[in-house]
Amino acid sequence: MGKGDGDSAAGSDSSNGTSDDEWWPDEDEYVRYLHSERAAYAWVMHKYGGLPPTEAKAAAEEFYYYEEPGAYRGLVFHDEPWHWAMVTIKGSDYYTRHRELAHPPDEYGTLDEPDT
Repeated sequence: MGKGDGDSAAGSDSSNGTSDDEWWPDEDEYVRYLHSERAAYAWVMHKYGGLPPTEAKAAAEEFYYYEEPGAYRGLVFHDEPWHWAMVTIKGSDYYTRHRELAHPPDEYGTLDEPDT
């Protein structure tokens, strides 16, 4: 959207100069999503990274820390937990060095709240 189409001033907070949190306007939704991402990350860290369940959960909570509302809140969600966990386990070029890990297995896609 360009100037004059109603988008330019929307979402602006004059008290601190930042835009409103357009990605996560609902706190409960953000927290549910954060929990889901942590669970998936912990599952990968346990299954592929070999971490014990408690360490995998702690790693997930450290990586996916709670962010206060703001313009960049949830930016980490732009990639799947699979990707971030693989970067941690195998390095940033995991998808070229380990082509079999370039995409998560079918099991990953069916996880609701993974057991770690």
